[in-house]
Amino acid sequence: MDHALRVIEYDRVLAAVGERAVSEAGRSAVHALRPLPDVATARRSLAAVHELRELIGSRDGWVLDPIAPLDGALRRLAIEDAALEAPQLLACGQVMAVARAVRRLEARLDPDGLPAEHVSRLWGEAALEKRIARTFDATGAVADGASPELRRIRRALATRRGRLVDELTRYARSLPERVRVPDASVTVRNGRYCIPVRREGKGIAGGLVHDASASRQTLFVEPSRAIEAMNEIRELELGEAREMDRILRDLSAALRARTTELAASWAALVELDSLRARALFADEMDAVPPALVEAESEGIHIRGARHPLLALDAGGAVPFDLDLSADERVLLVAGPNAGGKTVFLKTLGLLSALAQSGILPPLGAGGRIPFFRRFFAVIGDEQSIEASLSTFGAQARNLAEILHEAGDRDIVLFDEIGSATDPAEGGALAAASLRRLARQARLTVATTHLGDLKRLGDEKAAAVNASLEFDGTRLEPTYRLVRDRPGRSYALVIAARLGVPEDVLADARDRLGPEHVSLDTLLARLETERSEVEDLRTQLE
Repeated sequence: MDHALRVIEYDRVLAAVGERAVSEAGRSAVHALRPLPDVATARRSLAAVHELRELIGSRDGWVLDPIAPLDGALRRLAIEDAALEAPQLLACGQVMAVARAVRRLEARLDPDGLPAEHVSRLWGEAALEKRIARTFDATGAVADGASPELRRIRRALATRRGRLVDELTRYARSLPERVRVPDASVTVRNGRYCIPVRREGKGIAGGLVHDASASRQTLFVEPSRAIEAMNEIRELELGEAREMDRILRDLSAALRARTTELAASWAALVELDSLRARALFADEMDAVPPALVEAESEGIHIRGARHPLLALDAGGAVPFDLDLSADERVLLVAGPNAGGKTVFLKTLGLLSALAQSGILPPLGAGGRIPFFRRFFAVIGDEQSIEASLSTFGAQARNLAEILHEAGDRDIVLFDEIGSATDPAEGGALAAASLRRLARQARLTVATTHLGDLKRLGDEKAAAVNASLEFDGTRLEPTYRLVRDRPGRSYALVIAARLGVPEDVLADARDRLGPEHVSLDTLLARLETERSEVEDLRTQLE
């Protein structure tokens, strides 16, 4: 399944959804989403996203504050007697504050829904949250008021440092001018208060040299008269460090006693962040939950479907409708190159994969999609020099795997089936494979240019033809899906417009068999008639 999700660019959509999360953990939760294993869980997840979408769009709305990362703090709390660092304690307090704010949503949620379940797991302890807030100042440092002892020590430190600076300033001014450094002031070197003196004044100033200037002409000296006062300050600094360590350890111990609740609360916030990101994404696309059906007796009903990434750009996606009965198990899509066939194929796969992952796909109201057990996809050129596989070899290998493994609850997506080899043999292999998959898989969607495959929809093979419309006058795709009509390749018409000589084109037309010409003429007439009907309908409206 991972291969199929990769080639339909499922992870690109997850990245776009994850951008709406407020936390890195929320983004990671979105990126980790995969199709859920059972339909009931998927339905509940879709309902949760829809509920939050409506909540966000309500008069009171819902804004989720940023959620601090707790991974490191939780790992640290798992170590007995280990103290959290200040940023980790602040993160715990911030998570409790966010949880407290989110708990206010409870009255606005469906009590049986998934969001209410997550909200019920949120934990907070007001006294502990306030204690953490009191412990730190606006810069994140331990505040003076964290404890009476810390306040006493810091006041004593401020007094002793002030006295020592005053004393050293007076002493420096009393030194002979020849050893003094002009405009110099008391400074700290290696944690000790020093005065700057010229090198030749070392003996006069006395005391310990702690540093020197880059030129080595100025020494930073701790005078002998300052050593005792500095030692007292150092004792107070050590006491300050011990008290701060005690404060952090006490707070850590209080949190460690509630680690289970804290971890569950953070995980619930991350899940709510993921759901909210999906709700915001759905709101941008105006998406509503489709019905996920398991019964093989129910078909597919899609209205206004768009590619999720193209849907984010105004005018960037042409919506399509699709109806398939339960017995129609193969959809064969034809059309010219660059006509949108591969995008359609990926879109169809994404609609199901996203819905089954709890992400509202860009569909109109009333959509019905089967719940698929597994996804198989062959899209793009998967040739491998290392594995000695050509383009067709890679296709054949993937086809063999699909034919062996795909079951009646699986979806198969195949781009340009039967291509990259002799058209007759490739077409025959593709037709036989599609007949087999019509009996074997829940739904197979294949794109093709091969004329023989376009007749498969006329056979009793549970296959339906479709095409992506191409404007033959302007020679550009309209990207509109048309059911029950094979598409023309327009290869010669496009080649003529791009400058291929007329004599070459005439020779090519002569080489086409009468059966191909007859089919192409019929399709051209059908396109003209459909265009005329559309024009008349527009005029009547």
